[in-house]
Amino acid sequence: CDIMDRLLPRSTDAAAAAAAYDVFVTEPLSNECVSVAARRLGVPLVYTIPAPPLPWIETIAFGHPPHPGHVPHVLSAYSVLDTFYRRLRNVGLHAYTVYLHHRLVAADREPPVKPSLVFVNTHYATEPSRPVPVNRVNVGGVHLKRPDPLPTDILEFIEGAPHGVILFTFGTVVAISTLPDHIQKAFKDALAEVPQRILLKHEGEMTDKPENVMTRKWLPQRDILVHPNVKLFICHGGISGVYETVDAGVPVLGFPLFYDQPRNIANLVDAGMAISLDLMSVDKDTLLNAINTIINDETYSRNAKITSERFKDRPMSPAESVVYWTEYVIRHKGAPHLKSQAFNLTWYQYYLLDVFAAVLSTVFIALYVIYKMSKCFYRCVFKPSPKPKSKRE
Repeated sequence: CDIMDRLLPRSTDAAAAAAAYDVFVTEPLSNECVSVAARRLGVPLVYTIPAPPLPWIETIAFGHPPHPGHVPHVLSAYSVLDTFYRRLRNVGLHAYTVYLHHRLVAADREPPVKPSLVFVNTHYATEPSRPVPVNRVNVGGVHLKRPDPLPTDILEFIEGAPHGVILFTFGTVVAISTLPDHIQKAFKDALAEVPQRILLKHEGEMTDKPENVMTRKWLPQRDILVHPNVKLFICHGGISGVYETVDAGVPVLGFPLFYDQPRNIANLVDAGMAISLDLMSVDKDTLLNAINTIINDETYSRNAKITSERFKDRPMSPAESVVYWTEYVIRHKGAPHLKSQAFNLTWYQYYLLDVFAAVLSTVFIALYVIYKMSKCFYRCVFKPSPKPKSKRE
């Protein structure tokens, strides 16, 4: 917020700024102070969210928190809330993260601006179905570009593999060379026994490297995955890699580590195109069995192709969607008609507490009136007769 005040002082001439800019595009942070730049510039606000959003970000961006009863938390390790335990844990995770955000994040210094549009790097081919507002545009795979030609040595390695190739990389998240020795040994021993060739992202020299393994400090992941001789992708489940492998129609053996990765892999498992393993407990036999299962069972490859077809079947590419909807917001002066009416409600109105209070009050008053009337009726009908006086009186 201090940075925003220095970059865009409150005295900024909004009219002059609006003439210079058409729209303000940013990624929402822990709070909404960055959004006030749109007000000071006098332009519409557009959010971009690079991964499945956290609960408070959805509330900030759309006015609606995700329903914890059927929308899995981004930090959960499952894709469908199909058991009582999962729903209970999801509610607890939702409440805990919202509470932490409320406690740790400073309040906004001035009223935030609500976005006209939100681009989210997700797609319903790999996400469970859920209600979304009209100003949310899913652009999963927006980073995908036309594949480039592969380097000669990698291309020859792939095309010279009679049983296909396995791509193995944890991206920039984890250096495989830093894993515990017993895990590295399990990987080497298992990979040495598969008939496929392995393209492995590995930092530095690899000791005891199996003969069927080629290592590189960096691999053109997207360009390799689209090659038809690639049979399996072993990865950590980052959202970019997920959409690259879904676009290519390649099944996955996932080792999710943190944040959205367990849920990303769970979505692929639910689609029938992946197996998920725990990195810290994996051994040679477990890894070898998982690799052979995915490669030898055509169900995984078939489901990966089905998911890929669903992913690609859209009226326009993700990049074209971004262009169209951004221009739409500019043409329609911020498109206020796309914003949810939930932004106009207080928290107790949103949860209908005032309505429930009115209904309960009405019921209570009605029951109280009925009780009083019944009491009066009882006294009138069953009024005891006066006792006769005795002769002595």
